[in-house]
Amino acid sequence: MGQVAVLQEQIERLQARVDELHGAADRGTTRAGGRSSRRALLRLAGAAVVGGAAALAADGGASALTGTMQYGTSNNAVASVTSLTATADPTLLVTNSAMKPAVLALTTGAGTAVYANISSPSVDSHGVWARIDGQSYGYPLYCTGGQSHIRLGAYGNAFDNTLVRYTGEIANYTNQGLIACVVGGTPGTWRVLASANSAGSLCPIPPARVYDSRKPGPPVPITSGQYRTVTAKDGRDVNTWAVTDADVVPVGATAIAYNITVVNTVGASGWLAVNDGGNTAVGASTINWFGNGQVMANGSVVKLNGSRQITVICGGAGAGCNFIIDVVGYYL
Repeated sequence: MGQVAVLQEQIERLQARVDELHGAADRGTTRAGGRSSRRALLRLAGAAVVGGAAALAADGGASALTGTMQYGTSNNAVASVTSLTATADPTLLVTNSAMKPAVLALTTGAGTAVYANISSPSVDSHGVWARIDGQSYGYPLYCTGGQSHIRLGAYGNAFDNTLVRYTGEIANYTNQGLIACVVGGTPGTWRVLASANSAGSLCPIPPARVYDSRKPGPPVPITSGQYRTVTAKDGRDVNTWAVTDADVVPVGATAIAYNITVVNTVGASGWLAVNDGGNTAVGASTINWFGNGQVMANGSVVKLNGSRQITVICGGAGAGCNFIIDVVGYYL
């Protein structure tokens, strides 16, 4: 039994004896010795109360009582678990009308401040349900700090066709990436938001020249049967060829939107193909010319390798040209 509980039990016994003596005095049966005993008991009860208050003050107002929680003071359960079990809805209701947090969860080290677990889930189970009345102000969930704001653990390898899914669900499906349910159903209609095999969102930028076979000079044209791997990451001055915008295509970009211009073409028929860096297999041409001395341009999209490079291949009988690459956007 804790210190406070023992003290409380002693005070209750003393109070019962005092009540007895009061009753006897009221009936006129208390002798002088009885009155002295009553005064002694009263003094003892007062001393017990003062002693209990002093013990609590020395303890800093903290309670370490098993199974007891005192509101308005600090509570220290040490290694004990405080269990609250009920069938009411809700089990615990906390209200704060002072525009302050109703519940504040703190932890240290590698702990978890709030952990929600449903041991026997149903189709409508929710680990955490956050709601704001009305649609004008506020955020049901606000995250800040940390190495990222939200982390979604991987779930499964395929869709479960037996489950009812709801519009607005977002999941991290293994081998499929981050996906969202856009039409509810069984299993609903899903779209890939981001994955290792998707380009992501286009980030348009002002045109940035990243390569010119004539710079810094002398010109180095590409000829039929050759390929050239060039870096697309830095924007450069068109005259001095100095880097003016380092990492205009940032680390992590998976593809670029670009314009390719051929200059001073050679040959009656020639073409250039553009692939991701290091890929020399030709599946389709990006730009074609028919005659000598032509200047032509075309726009396209191409995948990048991990070093933000692309490979340009030249084809055609006796063909050749100088070429320029201008980036107008990237996918991240």
